[in-house]
Amino acid sequence: MPGATPTDFRRLLGYLRPYLGLSTAIIGLGLVVSGATGASAYIIRPVMDKVFVDREAGMLAWLPWAVLAIFFVKCTAAYGQSVLTEMLGSRVLMDIRNDFFGALLSLPVGRFTTTASGEYVSRLTNDVALLQRVVGTLVKDLVRNGATVIVLIGVILYQDAFLAIFALGVMPIAYYPLIALSKRLRKRSREGQEAVSILTQVLTGTLGGIREVKGFVAEEREARRFAGANRVYRSTVVRVARVASIPPPMMEFIGALGIVGIIMAGGTRVIDGAITAGAFWSFVAACLMLYSPMRSLALTNANLQQALAAARRVFEVLDMPREGQDGGARVLDGVRESVVFDGVSFAYAGEDGGAVRGVSLTAGVGDVVALVGPSGAGKSTLVNLIPRFLEPAEGVIRIDGVDSREFSLPSLRARIGIVGQDPVLFDATIGENIAYGAGGAEVSAEAIADAAAKAHAHDFISALPNGYDTRVGERGVMLSGGQRQRIAIARAILKDAPILILDEATSALDSESERHVQEALNGLMARRTTFVIAHRLSTVRHATQILVLDGGRVAERGTHDELLALDGLYRKLHDIQLKPAAHGG
Repeated sequence: MPGATPTDFRRLLGYLRPYLGLSTAIIGLGLVVSGATGASAYIIRPVMDKVFVDREAGMLAWLPWAVLAIFFVKCTAAYGQSVLTEMLGSRVLMDIRNDFFGALLSLPVGRFTTTASGEYVSRLTNDVALLQRVVGTLVKDLVRNGATVIVLIGVILYQDAFLAIFALGVMPIAYYPLIALSKRLRKRSREGQEAVSILTQVLTGTLGGIREVKGFVAEEREARRFAGANRVYRSTVVRVARVASIPPPMMEFIGALGIVGIIMAGGTRVIDGAITAGAFWSFVAACLMLYSPMRSLALTNANLQQALAAARRVFEVLDMPREGQDGGARVLDGVRESVVFDGVSFAYAGEDGGAVRGVSLTAGVGDVVALVGPSGAGKSTLVNLIPRFLEPAEGVIRIDGVDSREFSLPSLRARIGIVGQDPVLFDATIGENIAYGAGGAEVSAEAIADAAAKAHAHDFISALPNGYDTRVGERGVMLSGGQRQRIAIARAILKDAPILILDEATSALDSESERHVQEALNGLMARRTTFVIAHRLSTVRHATQILVLDGGRVAERGTHDELLALDGLYRKLHDIQLKPAAHGG
């Protein structure tokens, strides 16, 4: 992956633009702190020369108060700057996270099948948090410390230009390690972010499949996998620390060498009478005060390199092609005639042949098109092309004669109801999960209950202590498989979409529940264009047409009776399913 670029830095600064007033206030307070720091170094000269050398008693009437005023102003400004910096950092962090999450929601579904969810979680949490270091403190530290260095250099030059040239000659040597190590630090930081991403992937994967982990007694195996990823992360953290820790002590040692030289050269000039003792100690104080802001600038640079590595990972997601960028602007308000597949093909990356190859079909309003066939025949891929979760490589899908790509994605998907084989419920209440089918529109409790009743879910929901206010847990773990399925069906009923996709929608139900729900689905399908993926052929015997897929192609098509008469693949699948029933009888 490419490293960070100057463009990444400019994009980070772009997040400050909405908060120009806040940034200006932080800069202004930083300049006040810098000025007060310079004044505190300069005032040492009159204190030494007028009070301790010339013994002017009148100076004691105002000098102590001047010192107190300088430090009061400095401390007050520093406090205000720190508070405003936290406000700025938190707001910018919120904006970046919102942009990142919005980008995730705009990515094609295929992106989430090729990249682990833990990778995105790591970028949203760890990488974005690293950005707060630089975006939140860059304005404060860079401006305040940079201005402080400039002010103190001014004090040094004013006190003794000769010594100033000597002292400033050391600065390029002190900053050389920063320049030399910046690229290396950025590389190490990116390795660290990738390591924590892998660690997050292992964690989310294990928690997401915790039943399987326990069912296969794989706790020790997963613990070893996590420990291995943890060791890699620990090693990368140490490597980052080794590089990031070099500049500060090196700068301190070089600074100490400079102070030794200044004391020797300055002492000689005081003895020769070229400068006063007060001027010399003011000079030394300014040099010593230079160390702190210069060290902070070194740390700011180290944080900047780490943040730029994180920024590259964040911007990689923000720059990914968005879903529907090539989509049209037409609005699909319903299906009046048909949904037509015309020579549609699709292949996954790296796949030989294709998951769907040259499929053509016509489904009118009220038609039920059943898709059957062995596993891997292309049934799910075919229906995923309808809402454009996938895009055809060849051919076209038309709705009422219009290429589906001419419709905007929101309007297209708003007209499609989907019930999957393993429906996903969100960690919310049952009522909220059913209301999800309304697409964000206001929906009454009566409408939710009516949809649940049609899906034969109302009785079991009402029997729960909290009824429709019962929380279902992550992915609906608090409910049985059949209960989750019925809530998903209720969600689709509430959506009331003209196109319906059922992927084994009754597979998790017992015989009695399946009969009731099938009756509800039959009523729902009567006015819609429905695509049904079926493994149990008994559920599709009344379909308008049945397509038998094999290897991505349509091997056979017809009604249930017509396909049985063909004595082909459908008859073979039918007979295989009948055998267990025959033996059971």
